Amino acid sequence: MRLIIRYTGIIFILYLLGGCATPPDYIPEKLEVNRIDFTAFSEKGFLITPEKYNGDYESMGLITLTFRPFTKRNKILTSGGTEVSNLSHWEMEKIEHDSLLNSIYEICTEMGADAFTQLEMHVESVIFAQNTTQPVEIPEITISGFAIKRRGAFQAVRGE
Repeated sequence: MRLIIRYTGIIFILYLLGGCATPPDYIPEKLEVNRIDFTAFSEKGFLITPEKYNGDYESMGLITLTFRPFTKRNKILTSGGTEVSNLSHWEMEKIEHDSLLNSIYEICTEMGADAFTQLEMHVESVIFAQNTTQPVEIPEITISGFAIKRRGAFQAVRGE
């Protein structure tokens, strides 16, 4: 019986402590549009597609690119310039999808490819500084696909 009373007391205290947090006054509106534009590559005669290429081609290789943005912990200082203990703000570089695609393009063209097919993009959150008071969750982007060199009708159209 004492055990039940003890656990009930502990649960009640935890409930009271959890209820002490002040709820936010508002949740801001968010509208986010993400787009990836392949036009610049198409204008160079380079194909990027999530689909398989159905024409004749020469296999050049499989490519996987993984990217994690540079992230820096900024200390929070008082007006006197003293660091506030255990408080900081993580600042992450903006992720530029065009830059990642330019890297894929450069890798493909160095291999002699003129297309990147079966494009797949995955984003995974990775937690750093997990055992500290200021952990941070950072997106890690992986782009993978198949580099090919197209043959036949494509070359005739381009005049090659």
